[in-house]
Amino acid sequence: MKQRNKIIVWALSLLAAVAVVFGGFTVARAAAGGTPAHTKNLKDNEDGTYTLSLDVVGESERKPNPVNVIVILDNSGSMDSRTGGYGSQTRMAAAQNAVNNLARSLYAYNTTEFPSLVQMALVGFSTTGSVTQSPTTSYSTFSGAVNGLDADGGTNWEDALQDAAGINFGDDDPTYVIFVSDGNPTFRNTRGNYNPMDNYYYNTYGVYGNGSDSQAHQGIPVATTITRCYDHAVDDARTLATAIGADHFYTIGAYGNVDRMQSLTTDAGAPAGNYFSAANTTDLQNALAA
Repeated sequence: MKQRNKIIVWALSLLAAVAVVFGGFTVARAAAGGTPAHTKNLKDNEDGTYTLSLDVVGESERKPNPVNVIVILDNSGSMDSRTGGYGSQTRMAAAQNAVNNLARSLYAYNTTEFPSLVQMALVGFSTTGSVTQSPTTSYSTFSGAVNGLDADGGTNWEDALQDAAGINFGDDDPTYVIFVSDGNPTFRNTRGNYNPMDNYYYNTYGVYGNGSDSQAHQGIPVATTITRCYDHAVDDARTLATAIGADHFYTIGAYGNVDRMQSLTTDAGAPAGNYFSAANTTDLQNALAA
C-alpha cells in the first residue's frame, strides 16, 4: 500500500487540476521547470521479488484561469430616478459605481505576466440596445464606457440580449453574463402576430411596445405590452444562456418593479439562484460582489 500511495502521489503531482471560477487559481503542474526532482528506490524483499518506490519533490505553480464577462446595463429613463430622498444619487450613478467596482476587482487579475486574464464588454440599453464597449482588457476603457451611459428612453430587453449574443471575445475562455435592469421590458424588436396599433413606436424608433410600465397607450394595457415584450426576450435569453452555459447567466433586478427578471432567469435555463433582487444601492453592490 505504501508503494502504491507513493506512485499515486507522483502521478497526481503531474496532473493539472481544473477549476474555473471568476479569476480562480489552480495547480497547473507539479514542477515549474518540467520533470520534478525524484529518487528511485529498489528494495530486495529477499523472497525473489523487489519493491520499487519513488520519492518526488516539486514546487506547485499557481496558474490563473482566463475569463470573459459581459455586463448588460439598463440605462432607460427610470434609471434617472433618485435612490433616496432629495440630493441622493440617481439609480444610474449608483449602478455605474457598482459595475465599476466589480470591473476594478476583476481587472486586478490582469498583471504584467498575465495581461489578458480578464476581458469585459458592455451592452447598454434603453429603447434600443448597443454594444457600448467591445471586449477590452483595460479597466479605464471599460469604466469610461460605463460612465458614458445616460438615462433615457424605454426598456428593450430583447435588443440588449441580442446585442450581447453577438459579442465575440476571440477565444474559448468561459464567458459570464450579468444582466442588470430596474424595470420590466416595455419595448421589443419583434412585432409578432399582434394588433397593428402596437406598431406606433416602430414608425418612430423601429421598435414595438409603448415604452411605459405605468400607463396604457392607444388602448393597449400595460400588462399586455410587458407580456409581449417579455415573451420576445425569453428566446434570446435562452439562446445566450445556452451559448455560454446556463449557470454563467446572472440577472439582477434593481430598485424598481422587475418581477419579470426573476422568471427570465429560470426561463432562460439558468439556476433560480442566479437571480438577485436589489432594492437599494447596498443590495446592488452586494449582488454584483456575489
